[in-house]
Amino acid sequence: MVTNLPYKTLRAERNHYKTDAEYERDKAKYSEIGKPADKLFSGSSAWTLNIYKLFVEEIIQRYDR
Repeated sequence: MVTNLPYKTLRAERNHYKTDAEYERDKAKYSEIGKPADKLFSGSSAWTLNIYKLFVEEIIQRYDR
């Protein structure tokens, strides 16, 4: 299987934002994304959540049989 997965850390880092409001907005958004991911992907709580790792875990769960 060959794929080109996206890489995006789903964690807001304060130094990447100009205002506290932007930081808090993204922090809340990423927290909401993480809630169902914890239920769907057993490894998602073991590391910093990012889209790449979610894709890899889903590929392994669905296609490695």
